[in-house]
Amino acid sequence: MDDVYNFLNITAAGTYVLSANPGVLQNLVINKASAQTITLYDGPAATGTVIATLPASANAGTYFYQVMCSTNITVVAAASYGGDCTIIYTPTGATS
Repeated sequence: MDDVYNFLNITAAGTYVLSANPGVLQNLVINKASAQTITLYDGPAATGTVIATLPASANAGTYFYQVMCSTNITVVAAASYGGDCTIIYTPTGATS
């Protein structure tokens, strides 16, 4: 069985809950750099455990994580975020 991958493309500031359940954060792809940060959390909103904070003007490319999030997966794109990124994740137990 192959894993099922979900994705979310982010082009504006905000708090994005990718999965309301545990899951695996696979990759973050920076398609266009921003002058603002992106923070990845294991937890609801911006109150969970920080997985990573990509700095402002992070280079375009793919950042590999493959980490289990025990609560849920939340991404915060800071105010005035002007970049373009895609988050790829797998909900726990999802298969094709």
